Amino acid sequence: MKRKILLFNLMLASLIGIAGCNDNSSSSINNDNTDDTTDNQFDSNGSESTSKNDSSLSESFNELHFSTEWLFDQFEHWHGCVDEGLEKVKKDKEKHNLVDGKCTICDYRIETYQGYTFQLERKTDFELLSYSLVDVDEDIINAIIPSYYNALPVERVSGCFKDHVNLVSVTIPNTVRFISKYATGTFSGCSSLKSVYIPDSVHYIGENTFEGCTSLESVRLPNRLDSIRYNTFYGCSSLKEINIPESVTEIGDYAFYGCSNLINVSIPNSIVSLGNEVFSNCQSLKSISFLNGVQKIGKESFKNCISLENVSFKEGLLTIDESAFENCSILKNINIPNSVTVIGDNAFYNCGNLKCNEFGNGLYLGNDCNKFVYLHKIKSQDVASIDISKEVLFINNSIFKGLNKLEFLSLPECINEISNSMFENCISLKEIKLSNNLKLIGYNAFEGCAMLENISIPSTVSEINPYAFSGCSSLKSVYIPDSVNHIRENTFYGCSSLKEINIPESVTIIGDNAFYGCSSLKEINIPESVTKIGNNAFYGCSSLKEINIPQNIKDIAGDAFSECSSLSSIVGPGNISILFYNFNYLVSLKHVKILQGVEIIRGSFWRCYELQYIILPNSIKMIDESSFEGCDKLENIFMESSVVNENIYNGKYKDKMLFYSELEPTDKQLETYKKYWRYIDNVPTPW
Repeated sequence: MKRKILLFNLMLASLIGIAGCNDNSSSSINNDNTDDTTDNQFDSNGSESTSKNDSSLSESFNELHFSTEWLFDQFEHWHGCVDEGLEKVKKDKEKHNLVDGKCTICDYRIETYQGYTFQLERKTDFELLSYSLVDVDEDIINAIIPSYYNALPVERVSGCFKDHVNLVSVTIPNTVRFISKYATGTFSGCSSLKSVYIPDSVHYIGENTFEGCTSLESVRLPNRLDSIRYNTFYGCSSLKEINIPESVTEIGDYAFYGCSNLINVSIPNSIVSLGNEVFSNCQSLKSISFLNGVQKIGKESFKNCISLENVSFKEGLLTIDESAFENCSILKNINIPNSVTVIGDNAFYNCGNLKCNEFGNGLYLGNDCNKFVYLHKIKSQDVASIDISKEVLFINNSIFKGLNKLEFLSLPECINEISNSMFENCISLKEIKLSNNLKLIGYNAFEGCAMLENISIPSTVSEINPYAFSGCSSLKSVYIPDSVNHIRENTFYGCSSLKEINIPESVTIIGDNAFYGCSSLKEINIPESVTKIGNNAFYGCSSLKEINIPQNIKDIAGDAFSECSSLSSIVGPGNISILFYNFNYLVSLKHVKILQGVEIIRGSFWRCYELQYIILPNSIKMIDESSFEGCDKLENIFMESSVVNENIYNGKYKDKMLFYSELEPTDKQLETYKKYWRYIDNVPTPW
């Protein structure tokens, strides 16, 4: 063991000597309280280290940084870990003895010199140790970070300048590789910071690094930087220009949000993706040039860039996400490449000065090959019908919304999606022909189309989103294809004229309020595939007369069939352990048969004033006293169990319970319980 430790010490000592011979960089520490500068290398006592090859250095280094225990702890130590709730951190800290920032066991240390606080970082057997700069005195105005401390390189700058409001400038040495890697927001809130020099050695700048540096005018980004991360320059309102190096492949969410003085940006070929709200509220930004690499422009990327006039896209762009250029009110020129496959909702909303191509009543954006890629606006609001170019690939989701005179529309075959609210409140729309390639109907797509009577949904549609036909009060019939597996919440809410609708075998869920208030619906066939019926799903379907609930249903939510005032017969459900506040206020309900599987009935069948009898399976274990409240015409509660258990129900109608007996009850049975029943021609009949 001693030999192993000795070899290890010699190896690292020699590595330090080699590194020292090869590094000639220098910088200085400057607290701005003096004009004197010092060399960039400091030992642990604060004295200047004049030579990295000094033989005393190796001895000092070994003495300070190695022990027998350290060999077992070279990959993990947790002195600087903030999450002390982790069990392994607790156990590890028990092995150490931290005194005045130094561990007497493994030599982990935090040391301060001339206002700069360094933390020793451990690495693997064959790498040199290094330091992180973890704190800086707030009275330092022009910071020049040293490249070496204690003859070891300073490689990380982590969280140390946060909210230093007097800091004006920072120079980072070329030994640093990481900024804000483990502690984000290294310079955030430095409201007086004007300039930062970052050398090419840096390839990682973490999140929030310069957030809120409202005086920052210039920053030099290194040529090895891999990405510009979340919130990096958020709110840097004095930043006028930025040079994004070719090494960057991604710009994260909010990276330049609110940089209100930023004028021009060039996106290099290396950039593949722009995150959400990257340049949002950059109110001085005049032009943006995209090179061939960008494939996605995120949500609200350039929203409220009110000075933006020109945008040039290149082939290869795939996605322009929702509200990407919303409120770019003076934007004049934009081309939509043929490579684009997605244009999100409101992508160019309130871009009133865009130069468009005309076709019929429509104004389009496009490119040299196809001038009609995107239907951007309708010239006149007072139109009964609109002729749409057959070359169109995308339609602005908001242009039809509220066209109160539109009566007829035919969508081109290339349209595969009806966006959210696309036809919302088109109160005169009577007929619409949907594309045979349609795949999706968005949220609120036809909400409030009060004159729409019929609609045929193509078999290609797989998703109908909530509120799609809500408030279509004249809608009489709907065909739902078997490609749909979920009727979502409020889909047909308030369709008071709906008389017939098919629910295909593909559907497994009927969502909350799906058919709420469909007061003309007379019958509904719920297929065996359905496993869940949501809250108020058929609430107020006052013309519905009977319903069979499939055996496979596992969940019926509260009031799913409440206020179905014409419902006279219910068969089912089974496979549900608890009926909880179901089937209430069914004022015409006379007969109910609950299938095998239900164990508990709680708060159900309230105010079913005409209810005469209910058949309950032998799986029933308990009926709470609140069930059957107000069912004054209830004559019989037929229990399919032949085993008498009077304690199942102790409510008002306890004396109405009958237990099953296939044969006429014997005197012995009658001694135990007086009331029994059997089936005669499938009708429950008391003995």
